[in-house]
Formats: sequence, structure tokens, C-alpha cells
Amino acid sequence: MEKIKLFAKQNTDKIVAVLIGLVVFVLWLMYTDVTMPDGTKTGDVTLFALILLFALCICLVLKVREIVIMAIVFLLLIIGFSKVNPLGNAADERSHFFRCYEIANVSLISRYLSDGNTGDILPTAVMYFEDENATIDWNDTQEVAFSLMTVYAPVSYIPQAIGIKLTGLFTNNVQKIFWGGRWANALICYLICMAALCVAPFGKRLLFLFMVFPMTLQEFMSVAADGFALSCALFFFAYVCRLAYKSEEFKIKDAIILAVAGLFISLSKIVYVVLIFLVLIIPDNKFKKKAHAVAFKTGIIVINWVINLAWLKIGSGFLKGFSMENIDSGKQIKHILSDVIGYISVCVRTIAVFAVEWTSQMIGAVLGQADIPLSGFIWIALFVLLIVTCLKMRVDSKIKPFDRILMLLIFFAASGLILTSEYLTWTPIGAPIIVGTQGRYFTPILVFLCVFVASAGQQNNKKNIKEDDKNKAEILKVADEEESKTSPLYFYVIVLCNLMAIVDIAVHYV
Repeated sequence: MEKIKLFAKQNTDKIVAVLIGLVVFVLWLMYTDVTMPDGTKTGDVTLFALILLFALCICLVLKVREIVIMAIVFLLLIIGFSKVNPLGNAADERSHFFRCYEIANVSLISRYLSDGNTGDILPTAVMYFEDENATIDWNDTQEVAFSLMTVYAPVSYIPQAIGIKLTGLFTNNVQKIFWGGRWANALICYLICMAALCVAPFGKRLLFLFMVFPMTLQEFMSVAADGFALSCALFFFAYVCRLAYKSEEFKIKDAIILAVAGLFISLSKIVYVVLIFLVLIIPDNKFKKKAHAVAFKTGIIVINWVINLAWLKIGSGFLKGFSMENIDSGKQIKHILSDVIGYISVCVRTIAVFAVEWTSQMIGAVLGQADIPLSGFIWIALFVLLIVTCLKMRVDSKIKPFDRILMLLIFFAASGLILTSEYLTWTPIGAPIIVGTQGRYFTPILVFLCVFVASAGQQNNKKNIKEDDKNKAEILKVADEEESKTSPLYFYVIVLCNLMAIVDIAVHYV
């Protein structure tokens, strides 16, 4: 009996990890039994759940490094979503595929079609990717319209275009080519995200949580542009913070990496161009000379804005091929400038109306073409985990008030640009609220708000500890160690929610 007690005491963490894993598996089985239609086969889904939970449990028992656990769970979840998400499942993925194929095989810039829409001349077979026997035949082409996607810069589709081009070298089957684009996007996004986790000086769990939202996983396992934009944004944030708070000296390779990452972010969606201002938090003393710091920061900001404005001039012309009744971007701009206060009130009203909906959408309340409802438990549980992760996060003590304020301003500026872009594109003139905004648009900028909240709370905690308290350093040290411990519950909540999401997607296609 004493040996059992001693064993239990020495292996408490391992026993807890195994027990939580068993509870999670039982809960998932119960949910699956209730959700799945009677008689539906669940063998593949159950096998995947067992593999994922077993892998996680083993990692926790063996006390594998947290970054390794993240890499394994992340990869398995991407594979899981690939098994239940058919081609064309993600929002507007059909049109994204046409744009990807155009970039990979035809041209980087679309054209005006005979019917007034915008798109390109592509093999007819690409329109029938649902047919497993459809094959590319360049002797059979037609005009294919995908007006909304023609405004996206080619940079947005680099991973997908690479996958489509390489797959096309070995097969003419449209479905295999489509899957080639999907897997290339998933793989490159995965590698960029893991690079972000490796270089991040703090907040790894927060970044990882954004990466494994059901909505995010769907975007990674698709040919849509959102996954690449999010990956680059998280990497850019992590790398800048690394340079600002950990690195000793700013090097040429750092300038190149930030320039490329920044360009990928801003050209993926122009609303994210304000993220470039984050480079201002890099201390000037990290550069050899202050002049070098000013030149780099000014240069990367100006170059990104100039390139984006240049593409905006090209891309905005394609909006003529996409028109809705009572929507005129030119008149909308004049309307905003004539009544700025009124427009701000429209934005505030829109946020008040849609804040909860955007939050649930961002996490994954509905997937597919907004036609696959997930259990409310999924997004609520992940939202609670997001709040807890944010509040428990220990940010770097070198973060200055200027850094925190800049992050908050970047969040608000990007949010304003998101709303304005939807106002100009989807909202009728004089409408009281802005329509067309999707929750996933805010995921790349949410980290700025979370770090602001976490750092502000951390500063307040430090102020509450009296300067003459001899235990001050020890208190902060204990808090840091507590936050750095691998949390089985954190990973099990993520896995359970995504396994439930996989069930809900599978049920939709039964």
C-alpha cells in the first residue's frame, strides 16, 4: 500500500494526464453517439481520435517538450480536418481554386471577360473538380469568372500555386491537382506557424491556440488565402518580439526576413498593412547605428505602403467586374469623408451588433460555406480557454508602455480597415450597419489585443507588490514557473473541441 502511495505521489502529473485523457475520450464517444445518425459508421473517425489522444497522452506522460507536443497535435489536427473536408468545402474555395490555378498556369493578373466579369480563360475541367474523372485539357478552355478573387495579389496564393504547379507535372486529374494545392498550403502554413512558435519569446500557447481554432484549421486545409495571411502575421509578430526583447543585435538576415514576411502579410490583404508598424518596438540600440534603425524602420513601412497602394490601383479596377445593387465604392468614400463622425457611429453600432457573432465565427461556430454548424460548446470552451491563456500569459518584462499602446493602436487600426473595406465593398450607401465582415478576418490581429491586455495586467500586478517586499522576486519567479508548466487540460480542451468539430463536419456530409 505504501509503495502504491509513493508511486502515486511521485507520478501525480502522469496519472492526471492519463485520467483526463480517458475522460476526454469517453466524453467524445458520448458526443459522437448522440450526434451521429443511427447506423452511421464511425470507425475512421474513432480510430483517428484514439491515435490523437494516445499520442497526446504519451507526450504528456513522457514530459515531452511543449513545443514538440504542439507540433504533433497541430499536424494530426490538420490531417484530421483533411479527412472530413471535401474539395470546395471552405468559404469561396471554388473561386480561390480558380485564382490559384490561374496564377500557377496562366498569369499573375486576371482579365476582363466578355460578360463584364473578371477572371481568366482556363481549362473547362477545373469547373468540374467534384468529378473524380475530370482531367485538364488545354484544347478545351472557356472563360471562368471569379471576380472577388481577382483583387487578391498573387502573393496570397504562393503556397497553393506551388502545389498546383508541382502536382500538375505528374497528373492531369483535377481533383489531385486541387489536393496538391491544398496540401502545399497546409504544409507551408504549418512550417511558418511552427517557426513562429519557435522564435516567440513569450505567448506560445496563445499563438498555438489561434492556430488550432477549427476555423483556422479549415483555412489551412484549403486553397483560400486566409491561412497564409494568418501564418505570416503570427510569424511576423513573434519575430519582431524576438528582436525587440531577446536578440542582442539586429542583423542583415533579420532585415531580410522581416521585409519578406511583412510584404507577404500586407499583400495578402491590404487591411493588414498596419501590422508593419510593429517594427517600431525594436529598440534603436539593437542596431549598429541609430541611423540604421531609422532607415530600416522607415524603409520597411514606406516600401510596404507604396507596394500595397500600387496593387490597390491594379486590384481595385477588377471590382468593376463585381457589382451589387446600390453599392458604389467611390460614393461610399465621399460619404465617409462628408460625415466622419457618422461613419464612426456606424462602426460602433456594427461592433455592438456583431461582436459575439464575429467571436464565434473566428473560433468556428460555423464552417464550410457557413453551412456547417458546430456545437456551441466548441467555440465557448475555446473562447474561455483563450481568456484564461491570455490572463495567465507572462509577457516579457521589457515591454514598455509605448509598445503596449502601439499594439493596441495596430489592433484598432486594422479593425477599422477591415470594417471600412467591407463598407466599401458590401454595404449599401446610407446603411446603418456594415455587412459582409467575417470573424476570421480578426484572427491575425487578435494577438495584439491579447498581449496588450496581458502586459497591462502584469504591470498592475507588479505595482501591487510593494517595493520593500523581500519576496517580490520570488513571487514573480514562482508565477513564471507556474505559467511555464505544461498544462494537460490546455491541450485536452483543444483536442476535444476539434474532435467534436470533426464529428460535426462528418455528420454534415452523411
